Amino acid sequence: MKTIILARVSTEEQMNKGHSIPAQLEKAREYCMAKNLDNITEYSFDESSIKDHREKFEQIITQIRKSKEKVELVVETIDRLQRSFKESVLFDDFRKQNKVRLHFIRENLILDKDSSSSDLIRWDMGVMVARSYVLQIADNVKRSIREKIRRGEFYGKAPVGYKNTVDEQTGKKTIIIDNERGPIIKLMFEEYSTGNYSERTLLKLANAKGLMITGKNKVLKPISKNFVNVMLKNPFYIGIMKGKHGEAPHKYDALISEDIFNRCQEVQQANGHSRKKKDVTPSIFRGLITCGCCGKNMCIDITVKKSGKKYSYLFCQEAKPSVCRCKNKEMVREEVLLEQVREALKALQMPEYIQEDIKACLKSTNEAEKDFNKNAVQALMREYDNWQKRINALVNMRIDSEAGISAMSITAEEYSQKMQEFKNKQKDCEKRIAAHTSGDEQFNITLGLVLEIAKNAYNLFEKASIEEKNQILNLVTTDRILTGKKLEFHYRKPFDVIAKGLSCPEWLPGLGSNQQP
Repeated sequence: MKTIILARVSTEEQMNKGHSIPAQLEKAREYCMAKNLDNITEYSFDESSIKDHREKFEQIITQIRKSKEKVELVVETIDRLQRSFKESVLFDDFRKQNKVRLHFIRENLILDKDSSSSDLIRWDMGVMVARSYVLQIADNVKRSIREKIRRGEFYGKAPVGYKNTVDEQTGKKTIIIDNERGPIIKLMFEEYSTGNYSERTLLKLANAKGLMITGKNKVLKPISKNFVNVMLKNPFYIGIMKGKHGEAPHKYDALISEDIFNRCQEVQQANGHSRKKKDVTPSIFRGLITCGCCGKNMCIDITVKKSGKKYSYLFCQEAKPSVCRCKNKEMVREEVLLEQVREALKALQMPEYIQEDIKACLKSTNEAEKDFNKNAVQALMREYDNWQKRINALVNMRIDSEAGISAMSITAEEYSQKMQEFKNKQKDCEKRIAAHTSGDEQFNITLGLVLEIAKNAYNLFEKASIEEKNQILNLVTTDRILTGKKLEFHYRKPFDVIAKGLSCPEWLPGLGSNQQP
């Protein structure tokens, strides 16, 4: 029998500061002793579980794959092994092939080829909750971006004609007009607004002026015709920043007037280079279903009858007479698909005793996440205090230097630069502490939503708005394909196990969650 102990932290910094690695190893060793697990190999490393390539994690996978006997994989808690479902597919195959038995100590959960539906759902739920913590941190970053937008601050690389820099007085990042490339960009707008220049001739003008942009590996290269097309549509040059969050005014200097910019848009439209986006009507199935014939996204067509009643149809864009790249000519009423969806959602009704079992497992996972959050926040607070000590030392050095009582001297300029650097480091710590704190506060929201859908998916769907119905379908299902009038799909985890369990005569009651090996 082979046994692998896995202990993991997310970053090298956590590894160097001893974040929970010794505690994970000690707890795993005690567990192995209690379970009589021998022939132990230990892996301890720093590696984020959400990266696409996990070199050290792959070493463990290779060892399991090559092993001729079953491997006992011991981990303190689910989130130390994974924070996404992509690993679940791999480990589930190993489990079914009887190549591995998974031991999650804190959740008191052991998984092998004979595990019950209840235990598999507990595993999936634990992964979903672990993943939700990472997503909450990402949401905090998005909120920070929205706050920047509210203040009129741009959060990315400035467009050509501007440059990112640091304000010497405040020490904060800002954007100013590029003295070298700004005048060339302004000239391009002015010339194009006259209507006497095409985008191609404008490109020649820019090349003659020596306009260059930064390409890959920070190598300068000439601009392209596509660059000219995109630049002429960019409202940043008149004081409006545009991104995923829509349009908003920015606080930086405008490079051109609004009148010149509007005239450029008129010229582009007259030349056929401007296309207005059509208004998107909300639909339950918009962006969710692909054609079973060609694999392209199904489009939504809303028809209004003389009576004023609206009917929604789904059809393949590739089957239009003007395209004719798909043989699927069927136009399917939305109501036909809704009936199939309702029947599928009715299948998601977890028995009460399964719900209680899952809640107990998730409570353990939640406690593990809180421990992780607590350790991360404490480490950041120590880092903040260390920067404060360096600030205090810097102030003392400056005072002694002014008084001439220290052999070490520091100029006013050096003092100002270092002070701003240290304060920026502290601000970064504050932001990361706030992100972890907010992530902890929002932790149970995803858990509650998933449990509610698992218990009462059909009723929730019926009461939801069109946009909410779309979100519920996207959360519960995947690989939605329309063949003729039949909608085929797969349930996402953990809903796949719930549906599968309900389709069985019994939920295999009586199998414990902590079977002896």
